[in-house]
Amino acid sequence: MTLAIKIALLVLICVAILFLIVIGVYLVRLIIDLNKLTNNLNDTTYMVKKEIEPILGELKTSLTTLNDFTKATNNKLSGVKKILTTLFGILGVVIGGIGKGGFFKGMVQGFKTFVRK
Repeated sequence: MTLAIKIALLVLICVAILFLIVIGVYLVRLIIDLNKLTNNLNDTTYMVKKEIEPILGELKTSLTTLNDFTKATNNKLSGVKKILTTLFGILGVVIGGIGKGGFFKGMVQGFKTFVRK
């Protein structure tokens, strides 16, 4: 081999070694930055977890209170519904009897019965 080829191969080897060193340094810096990023992310998730636990506890308490209030209201409304159903049922019978004349006829007949005796 000639001297020019030997020098060219030597320069090529030096450039390749320098290239590998530069890439190695950048990869090490990348790994260090990724490590810092994961540590920061871990700290952030830990803080969020610590902050969200009391919030979830308060939300659970609020929902339980709201659920109890809703149940009590539902029970009271069902009582009112029963009363109104009974009232409208009685009024329906009376009004139905008035429409046919049966209710008043029965009242008059009962009154006449008690008056005769």
